[in-house]
Amino acid sequence: MNFQLLEKGLVPIYSDENSETLVSGRELWDFLEIKEPYTQWFDRMIEYGFAESVDFSVFHNFVNDDTAFGGKRKITDHAMKLDMAKELGMIQRTEKGRQVRKYFIEAEKRFKSNHIDFEKLSPELRMFANVFTSLAKIELEQNETKRLAQEANETIKDIKETIITESDNWRKDVVGKIRAIADAGKNYSDLQRESYKMLEEKAGCNLKQRVENMRMRALTNGMCKSKVDKINALDVIAEDKRLKEIYIGIVNKLYLKHK
Repeated sequence: MNFQLLEKGLVPIYSDENSETLVSGRELWDFLEIKEPYTQWFDRMIEYGFAESVDFSVFHNFVNDDTAFGGKRKITDHAMKLDMAKELGMIQRTEKGRQVRKYFIEAEKRFKSNHIDFEKLSPELRMFANVFTSLAKIELEQNETKRLAQEANETIKDIKETIITESDNWRKDVVGKIRAIADAGKNYSDLQRESYKMLEEKAGCNLKQRVENMRMRALTNGMCKSKVDKINALDVIAEDKRLKEIYIGIVNKLYLKHK
């Protein structure tokens, strides 16, 4: 939520540009440890008489995608007013629900005790208060812009470090990515065999046979036996542009999947 954080507490409480006190539906759902998927749970909760634009509003966040394709995926969340959040806590009829409802009530009391009625101030103080509020909003917006720019730069950097391209160093990058996965607890040889099997299935080829064919050609052309024995599947892949493109894509997906 692109709102100002008022209090972290059991469940974070935010404030919007209208000074409305709000709670994220997903963060409340997470604290309550609801087993039911969020959207199903929330749809069931609004059947208790809550209305959009009155008790809550819909917004979306982008989170890391845990699938093999990686990247970001969009999820739906709800900014609910504190009264709705209190009622949802009570509806759950659980210890967590009672605990969070009490927390919201106490937080609301604290916010009200710190509230200043600007209408009761002198015209001069109201003017200064409005100027200060405007400057504060500008600074918060600038800070948010800087934060988003930094996140974008970090994302671009991660992508550059993650994705292998068809450069002169592609073989080194492929081996490095597979070793990185192996360092996370996987077996290097198993991962290499898995990547080759995926290539054979996708490209419709027999790598073992192609290695044998390449070795026979090398012997015929006069290459010494010791060098011939070192010819491997990567040499075969390097010789075929189509295989190289497919294999680089496979290793990229494996890396994103296990990263």
